[in-house]
Amino acid sequence: MPTKKKAKGSQPTSRQKNNVDEVAPLLASKPCPRAQRSKTEPKCEQQRRSRRSQQKITDTTHQTTLDDYYHVRRSTRKCKSHIESEKYDEISSKLRAKCEDNLEVIKDEIKGKGVVTTIPRVKGDFICEYSGELISFEKAKTKEAEYSKDSDVGCYMYYFEHKSKKYCIDATEDNGRMGRLLNHSRTEANVNTKLHEVDGDPFLCLMASRNIPAREELLYDYGERSKEVIQSHPWLES
Repeated sequence: MPTKKKAKGSQPTSRQKNNVDEVAPLLASKPCPRAQRSKTEPKCEQQRRSRRSQQKITDTTHQTTLDDYYHVRRSTRKCKSHIESEKYDEISSKLRAKCEDNLEVIKDEIKGKGVVTTIPRVKGDFICEYSGELISFEKAKTKEAEYSKDSDVGCYMYYFEHKSKKYCIDATEDNGRMGRLLNHSRTEANVNTKLHEVDGDPFLCLMASRNIPAREELLYDYGERSKEVIQSHPWLES
């Protein structure tokens, strides 16, 4: 007698029911691997993973520049105003310290005393200060008239103008400073004068007008053009 085929959608057998009933509890009791890792994973590890994710996002948004591929050389050159500021501060410091380094007094048969540099100098170097009493133009003329009455007294007066006002530095009295001892030369001068203001007061600096080798006498033009004075002191004409 032929067997009857089961129709589709027929009810499962008792054996199939037993197999399903055995597997279902196992599936229900097995947690998701990701959920299990989040529960058992330490909090610090979770934070570390979060930071790495944020870092990846940041890396993708970084805009590349030339510095990423080549080393860019930065200029070390100083601008003109910065160099001038440093030079001003250097001279101010030397004036306050009354700097007269590397100078030596010599004696000359004709001129008397003089000054030489013991080291080579570069054009623009500070030599020393022409130090003396800073007085007004009117007072200087009065004192100059008094000095002229005594032939044994030399005249060490330097007239100049600062901020539209006339002044004089009177170095006639020996103050032990070397600036007053530099001799004159119109043709072989290697030093010139330069005004420098410190705390509102003018100072007269003696600066190298060219490169000067060691042991060379330091000379500058006094600016004396009086015929009578030159006749009394012929070396002023040189």
